[in-house]
Amino acid sequence: MKKNLLIALALVATGIFSASAQDDVFLSTGAERPYRIPAIATLKDGSLLAISDYRPCYKDVGNGEVDMYAKVATMDAAGNYSWSGEAKLIADGTDDCGYGDAALVVDRESGDALVICVSGKVVYGSGSSTNHNGMSRIVRSAANGEWSEPDDNVSDAFFRELSSAYTMFMASGRMLQSNIVKAEGAEYYRIYGALLVHGSEGEGNYVVYSDDFGNSWNLLGDGMCVKGVNEAKLEELPNGDIVISSRANGGRIFNVFNFTNLQTAEGNWEGQPDEVYNFEGNVASASGKSGCNGELLFYKGLVNVDDGKTYNVMLQSLPAGTSGNEKRSNVTVFYKAFEADKTSWAVSDFTSGWAKGLEVDGGESAYSTMTILPNGNIGFLYESEEVVFGKFFFKYYGYNIKFRNLTVNEITGDAYKNPTYSVNLNECAIDGESKALATFSAPVSTRCPEGVAAYYIKAMNNGYAKLEAVEEGKTIPADAGVMLMADAAGSYTMTGVGEFADAALTDNMLVGSSNGTVTFGDGVEGYILKGDGQGGVAFYKATGTLGKNKAYLNLDGAELSAGVRITIDGTTAIEDVVEVQGVEDVIYDLYGRRVSEM
Repeated sequence: MKKNLLIALALVATGIFSASAQDDVFLSTGAERPYRIPAIATLKDGSLLAISDYRPCYKDVGNGEVDMYAKVATMDAAGNYSWSGEAKLIADGTDDCGYGDAALVVDRESGDALVICVSGKVVYGSGSSTNHNGMSRIVRSAANGEWSEPDDNVSDAFFRELSSAYTMFMASGRMLQSNIVKAEGAEYYRIYGALLVHGSEGEGNYVVYSDDFGNSWNLLGDGMCVKGVNEAKLEELPNGDIVISSRANGGRIFNVFNFTNLQTAEGNWEGQPDEVYNFEGNVASASGKSGCNGELLFYKGLVNVDDGKTYNVMLQSLPAGTSGNEKRSNVTVFYKAFEADKTSWAVSDFTSGWAKGLEVDGGESAYSTMTILPNGNIGFLYESEEVVFGKFFFKYYGYNIKFRNLTVNEITGDAYKNPTYSVNLNECAIDGESKALATFSAPVSTRCPEGVAAYYIKAMNNGYAKLEAVEEGKTIPADAGVMLMADAAGSYTMTGVGEFADAALTDNMLVGSSNGTVTFGDGVEGYILKGDGQGGVAFYKATGTLGKNKAYLNLDGAELSAGVRITIDGTTAIEDVVEVQGVEDVIYDLYGRRVSEM
């Protein structure tokens, strides 16, 4: 169609098809109309999905035609991204209907992507009890990369749940999927969204959740959780509680939802906070014009460079601005570290103690969003370089939407880094070949170094456990038990990379001890890997304890009189496994020498 041709010509003119211009994703410079409002997510294969409004009407949804475009960036072996593909039209607006402000999430299991966006022809804030704007749902299939048509019927689910609302939209950028909660009988992990609502009860934020990937939605809590604010972002805390960070002039207002029952979503918000936190005075409050939304991201398992301890670190991006400047500018990432074993949460946890991290852009800059990359870096997508468009006597604004591949060290000024885990692989024989082996687990997702392969166990046959290979280059999920294997014995380093994981360990029978020492007995049963004194290894019934960052074999209560040997190719002849008595504290290598651990 003509619109597609115009967009394609504009993108070519601005160099967006060039693989060398990796930082430029959607450029208003050189385009006929402005790009606004970025969203980004990491796909299951490690590539990136970015979405932006394209605004033929120049303004927000409700003022005329607004379209949404998506681009995918591919990653090379060094972890660099190339935005060389064509922008794809995923929501085709008309003169009296727009689609914009994409909230985006990728399902961790299916890999499908979900977008919830505002739609229709009613401007936010100008509706009534009988004249609402629309809400739409769009899905990208992981199987073929194709997008569904916008489903406008989801509007009914939102306005039915919030009957006092006149107009609403979900905060753009990163939608939140729980790492913890999958409701009984549900196909998907729970999704949360932060709504800005204007209605008969005033204006403010509500939080909604969906257990069916955005087809239906329910209200979290009893009502509005932050009043008199603007857009908001959400994050899940380690115990499943939800923190909301709401946009306010000069900073953010935080609230926390404490669950009493995660499965049924019962619990309470911590009152109605109204304290605006300005990040220790580092956010200018010259004007409401300088404020806009940013991203909230909880990064687990980072190491403090000074004390060597592990912390969970919350990141908050927003335009810090400069004193006396009404324009949005100086997009910055602030951060705050929490003890890794912290189990309870309150509003007061978020209203002090933040540090100013990386200033991503020192000039005019506005909305921003983040995603964790497969190598543990942060993919940062944001609006930079305000671009002015003139129409008659009016001025309208767009931005050049850019991408940066940032390390945790950069963001925190070398205060924090990704964790590493040293693992000793000991020599043994498997299927008649000399290998080096150890069990492993970690509280964060990890990647193998060169020369090390990861395996898991999903099936047993006649006393043998068959090792299934984790696909090379894939990221091992947090807390998953695996077996690491190399050709030569020695010490190898596993690297922690946050929460992203793309390795599928279906029906894995290995259980990790990533969260601390496991003590067997009193209902905890398992089999641990030991040498058999004959050059081989097997899993033997465990007694005593298993150290942190290892793994054991879970047989769901089955009792074996002998050990469980392992095989890679599954063709090894089944032999009687010699039960070795009293081997719990003794491990042997291929040559019968005692070693410390496997």
